[in-house]
Amino acid sequence: MAKLLLPKDRIIDVNFNRLREALKICEDLLRFSFEDKNLLFLLRQEVKKIRKVILKEEKKYLPFRNVKKDWGKEYEYDKSFLKIKNERELLLRNLKRCQESCRILEEIYKLKNEKIAAFFKKERFFFYDFEKKVFLKFRKEFDLRVYPIIDIATFNFRKIKEYGNFAAKLIKKGATLLQLRAPKDFKTKDFILIGREILKRIKNKGIKLIINDRVDVCLAINADGVHLGKDDMPISLAREILGEEKIIGKTIRSVKELKRAEKEGVDYCACGSIFKSKTKEKVKVVGIKTLKKVLKESNVPVCAIGGIDLSNIKKLLKLKIAGVSFISAIKDIEKLAKIIKWNLKDSS
Repeated sequence: MAKLLLPKDRIIDVNFNRLREALKICEDLLRFSFEDKNLLFLLRQEVKKIRKVILKEEKKYLPFRNVKKDWGKEYEYDKSFLKIKNERELLLRNLKRCQESCRILEEIYKLKNEKIAAFFKKERFFFYDFEKKVFLKFRKEFDLRVYPIIDIATFNFRKIKEYGNFAAKLIKKGATLLQLRAPKDFKTKDFILIGREILKRIKNKGIKLIINDRVDVCLAINADGVHLGKDDMPISLAREILGEEKIIGKTIRSVKELKRAEKEGVDYCACGSIFKSKTKEKVKVVGIKTLKKVLKESNVPVCAIGGIDLSNIKKLLKLKIAGVSFISAIKDIEKLAKIIKWNLKDSS
């Protein structure tokens, strides 16, 4: 049989296997990791068509398989392509494999069977479109432009409902993202009740809620994400607990901290304190100079935080920040929001 080996026939066999394997990975990820019935249904409809063609054709090419002489069987062969950060990336990577396999099969079948070549061309374009659907579905959308922090210690409302009302007012006045923060010794039960009240009030308004520090509270109320400080849980552990779909932010004070956060898979960073903070007087001021360095090196959105108000906001808007986070300046949020939105585009 060795004498009868034809390169193009081996290529067909290899790409049948590659396509089938990639499809199965995509199916399982959509079914078990993302639990998305709609995308899974769309994919499986196409899988049926592809399997039908492969089952009919594969017997012709199976005899041409030559595993012993295949360089690709070694683990090192694909080592440079093995670094994948998360399940979303794994899904998109395997959709690329589907596209590539379809293109190769399309080209090779032009030498053998134009009808099958046309079939794989059609499938290739299906996967181009499907990749876009997956990307749009699972990308994390958040707008950092106007990012007020509802600090329980600062506002100290008597009734839980007041926090919900306050959150709704902030959105009405221009907030694009909200963060809920509580003192370290604040009762978990009350933190959860306040968080749930805010979520109830902002539901269907298109604004996300981030929980400061407390991964357990984020998980308990199904908030949109968590913001971590220097001494909080590691990003990697928070990701393991919360999953890929949650937003994870991190406070950073240097390029070194930025790079560490990026490596761990952070979604955005808050750099500061840029100016002297009224709510955290002991926090180190890193200044605009450090912010500029961070922005130059960053691969994730970066918002400015710390002591920001109407008197200094314009100094920041000349830079490429994704937004501004603040507590004390909440009293002027309507004016701040107008200035910020006029100067900054949607950061999602």
